[in-house]
Amino acid sequence: MIETTTLPAPSGAHQRLARQMIERRRLRARFFDSQFFGEQGWDLLLLLFAHQSQPISVDEAGEALQSGASTVMVMARLLASHGLVTLEDSLGRWDEIPIRLSAEGGRKVADYLDQVDHAGLLG
Repeated sequence: MIETTTLPAPSGAHQRLARQMIERRRLRARFFDSQFFGEQGWDLLLLLFAHQSQPISVDEAGEALQSGASTVMVMARLLASHGLVTLEDSLGRWDEIPIRLSAEGGRKVADYLDQVDHAGLLG
């Protein structure tokens, strides 16, 4: 089911924070095997938040997060079951299914990033 509620536009600062968090994880992955860290769902939420203006396909998300498309799909389905993302219909292959942040997911990520920013936790 596609959600019709529009998301509030994230602030540029919040989008920067989301991108910084993703970049820090990528940097960490250059030094440590990704099997040591299990944060694929969070990474997907951050990616979708940083790109709210358009949905991202399962395959695109996998490339951006340096993760397999099947892992992204598992995380997307889990997040969708909790109302944090929506999976849109696709007539193509399963890895072309668009994923979009839900209004609730967007609000929760924005609230979290606001707290992180106000607490100065990212420097």
